Amino acid sequence: MATISSKPHSDISRWVVVYPCYLNNKKSTGEGRKISKQLAVADPTVEEILMIVNNGGFKVAAERKLHPRDPERDNGLLMGRIRVQLKNDDGTPVNAEVPNRMALFRYIAGLIPKLKTRTGAAVGGAAVAPSASAGGKKNKKKK
Repeated sequence: MATISSKPHSDISRWVVVYPCYLNNKKSTGEGRKISKQLAVADPTVEEILMIVNNGGFKVAAERKLHPRDPERDNGLLMGRIRVQLKNDDGTPVNAEVPNRMALFRYIAGLIPKLKTRTGAAVGGAAVAPSASAGGKKNKKKK
């Protein structure tokens, strides 16, 4: 039986796995976060991670799997993980900026806030919030 180190880097079993909880600043390290809270982002999605990694020139595979420590395992909406090839078969990095898995996590977390889905949602969400709260229920005391 072949060991993992005898397989080429292009074999999918050698690719780095990225779960969204690795980059989520709302998770603790016990819940699966791999980078510091200062670098992590709020609720990253598999689609956002996939867009960033594809644009970075990496080979990517999306899988419908859940993180073992995810408490919402029955939900199914947040299901997904990404596999990323970091190195070519000769051992050189696919992207010179990202030589290892921790650099990959930092690279993804640094680019998620710059996505159009993140910047557009913040502008649109701020315009909707004041109008929704203007006509709320009044708190009246009984006499």
